[in-house]
Amino acid sequence: MIKKLYCIYYEELLHFAIQLTHSTAAAEDIVQETYVRAIGNADVLEDMSDAKCRAWLYRTARNLFIDQFRKEKHRADVMDEEAATAAGFSEDDLSMVEVGQMIKLLSAEDRSIFWMRYMEGYNATELGEIFHLPPGTIRSRLALARQKISSIYYKSIR
Repeated sequence: MIKKLYCIYYEELLHFAIQLTHSTAAAEDIVQETYVRAIGNADVLEDMSDAKCRAWLYRTARNLFIDQFRKEKHRADVMDEEAATAAGFSEDDLSMVEVGQMIKLLSAEDRSIFWMRYMEGYNATELGEIFHLPPGTIRSRLALARQKISSIYYKSIR
């Protein structure tokens, strides 16, 4: 079954991964790991139709890309933090406190969406899946939250 999926979808999946990563080498790694996971789930894939197997491969490749992106972002953040510490700088805790106070004025759901987008790095599509909302609605709510926070901030500095 895996050999069949490889023969049918390898090139297609590779092009998809190249579009995500903008790197042939990184895309090849993602596709390779996708097929390694397919081998590990061969018993599950055996019971699926070709269309469902294809969807499983694409979803797995996309999730691997997201995981890789988050790991690289985390590594970069850690390196930036270590560089700042080595240079004698520390994070400005006051700004985090101010942001925390301002977002308390948002509804609980908008506060969660705002925090997850800007502090944890989720995108609108991921947040839409989590909150069962279309990505456009997420972007609209984020825009309204930013406007509310901006107006509060500018009133406080005047």
